[in-house]
Formats: sequence, structure tokens, C-alpha cells
Amino acid sequence: MRLKVDARSQYNNLGRIQVLPSCEFFKRNRRSHLCDFCTIALALQCYTPGMRILVASIVVAFILGSFSITLLGADISGNWSAAVTLDAGSGTAKFTFKQSGDKLTGTYTGQVGTANITGTVNGADVEWSFDSEQAGKISYKGTLGADGKITGTVQYGQLGGGKFTAEKDK
Repeated sequence: MRLKVDARSQYNNLGRIQVLPSCEFFKRNRRSHLCDFCTIALALQCYTPGMRILVASIVVAFILGSFSITLLGADISGNWSAAVTLDAGSGTAKFTFKQSGDKLTGTYTGQVGTANITGTVNGADVEWSFDSEQAGKISYKGTLGADGKITGTVQYGQLGGGKFTAEKDK
């Protein structure tokens, strides 16, 4: 069921009709107007200037909000503890990250020793790796969640793959 809106009733205080005569429905019936009869190009002409500003503001806010994490990225510098579960067993790894732009450096301390790490941060996506004499190349790939935890997958060289969850130390 569609409600008919009398264009003049919306603008009685102004004493004039704000709907442009280019609207096809308005040409057929000048007493009432339904914006959903307008084509997309003409629908914007049926809005008042204030409504156009409001709609444009909402669209811009949505776009900026959606891309703010991706554009700005997250700074994960600091000390982190990760619970790691592999095919071969589970354990805890400690990381000290230093982020500069999208580059990530730092150190690893855990069951396969100590090593320097290198990686990247791309929005909420984080990747880092290091070499170990015991296991070979070790690679972490994860995503920084809204809860401040990094979750993802890990490949521990010869020891196999698994999952991890890392939390920033307080």
C-alpha cells in the first residue's frame, strides 16, 4: 500500500510546491506526488535542499567509517602473547612488535628459541615471519579484531600448521 503525499501539504508554510515539474508522475497528477515514481536521476530533484544535504552527509559518513580502519591501519607496537595450537602440539609465543607505517619489525621468544621478525600491516591484516634453526621458516597471518586480539593461521616450518590468538600485554 502506497501513501500519497500531497506536495503542498509538506510545504504549506512556504506557500509553494517544491516538487519540480520534470517529474513524470507530477506532470500527470499535480495534486499529489510520490517520489518512488520518479526515475533515479529525477528523484534527487524531488528532495528539498535540506534533505539532499542530509542524505549526502549520511553517505559520506558511511564511506569514511567503512574505510577508516583500512586507510589508517592499526598500530600494533608493543608486547604480545600468542596462544599457538599446531598439529604437533600447543604452546605460547611472545612477540615484541615495532611498527613504522606498514612495516613491522621485532623479536620472537618461544619454544623454538629467539629470532628477529619482519612483516607488514595492511589495515587490519597483519603478517610476519622469522627463521628458526629447529623448525625452518615460521609465518604468521592474522587479522586484528575489534576486541584488540589478532587471530589467524601459522605455519611452523617442519612442525606443521595451526592457528593462533594473540593479545597485547597490559
